[in-house]
Amino acid sequence: MEKPKTEKINLTDIISETIRSLKIPESVRVILNLPDEPLFVDIEAEQIRIALKNVIRNAVQAMNESGMLTIITQPKEEGFVEMTLTENGP
Repeated sequence: MEKPKTEKINLTDIISETIRSLKIPESVRVILNLPDEPLFVDIEAEQIRIALKNVIRNAVQAMNESGMLTIITQPKEEGFVEMTLTENGP
């Protein structure tokens, strides 16, 4: 397997773009708790987009397409970010 080609990217932008690209039912309320300042991390953007799309789709399905999805990010030590996704499905 080829080593990922990473670059410093604002994770907040990746999350926002990913949410906008998905067809999330109107019955699912999405709450983004993202800091105002950019969260630059050294990642392969496409891999993160794919992972986020999969987790978000799974969350929407678990809620039977109705409920609340919350995404929280917070900076940790330099270059690291903690991201939490929660949903209120069964």
